[in-house]
Amino acid sequence: MALLGGALTAFIIQTTSRFRPDPQDVTNQLLIAIYDHKMNPSIPIDFEKLLKLDNSKFKWVVFQSTLLYTSLAISVAVAAVAMVAKLWIIRYKHEVTASGPPRLRARRRQEVYDGAIAWRLDKCIEALPVMALVAVVLFALFIL
Repeated sequence: MALLGGALTAFIIQTTSRFRPDPQDVTNQLLIAIYDHKMNPSIPIDFEKLLKLDNSKFKWVVFQSTLLYTSLAISVAVAAVAMVAKLWIIRYKHEVTASGPPRLRARRRQEVYDGAIAWRLDKCIEALPVMALVAVVLFALFIL
């Protein structure tokens, strides 16, 4: 998931520049507008139109960014849930080998086990591959 997160971050950085019009296109359109204005002074130069991103392009960039950010959020969630599950299992394993009276160890181990059952740790662990696959599919949709 770390590799996917790194790739997603790189693509997010690249797509954020698409929220502004391309400077070369703006320069070309501005030069054409100045030329048209010189040839016919009654034609005004509309700077707002030149500096504004086309609405269809803007919607497309928003859609692409949504795919990337959703995929990144799912990837981070998968990593966080996996880390919490691992810590819970390590704690349970530690309680098995902890020192102290057997009754106290058994009670602490049972508390950890009850917490895992209450939080449905098994279902969380089973959901991790599905969530990771969803993140990869969203990234693949962006690539396509």
